[in-house]
Amino acid sequence: MTAPTLAAERTALAWRRTAVAAMGTSALFVHETVVTGWRAASAAPVAAALGLLALAVVSYVRNRSLRHGHWGHGTAVVAVTTIAVIGVAIVAAVIGSVNPLF
Repeated sequence: MTAPTLAAERTALAWRRTAVAAMGTSALFVHETVVTGWRAASAAPVAAALGLLALAVVSYVRNRSLRHGHWGHGTAVVAVTTIAVIGVAIVAAVIGSVNPLF
């Protein structure tokens, strides 16, 4: 193995870990919605969960492309990931300030 393939493999594994973390966090947002009841305020956690599921799909696709040797620049994927994480962090901060018990 050469150094570029090892770097691509490490990056692919990082994208896979990102996908798993996004799915786990999405489950936590769904849990928050179920525990507090399905009311109008649960739209924010559900939206965050859907955004994280989309992020999981994007991360998985990037992982697969790296594993198949398509090492092109992932600037668009990184930008989408950054936007999704910032958006979810804002939703989590709002949920934490409005309902600090959960």
